[in-house]
Amino acid sequence: MKRWSIKARCSNKTPIRTWSNAKGDGKLFSADFIDTSGEIKATGFQEQCEKFYDMITVDNVIYLIIKRII
Repeated sequence: MKRWSIKARCSNKTPIRTWSNAKGDGKLFSADFIDTSGEIKATGFQEQCEKFYDMITVDNVIYLIIKRII
């Protein structure tokens, strides 16, 4: 497992959107983060949407911990 951490400022956050299709219902939001090396976009779906939406505020700096199993 590899881990990365990013300290970045949130530059934009979308409102929560919902969808409904043959596979089911869901919700999501997106946020843009800027650090010294550039910009990255993150999207939270379902449980992550509920968990992180209120934690992320535009113009605040946060630490993002990214885990990836290889």
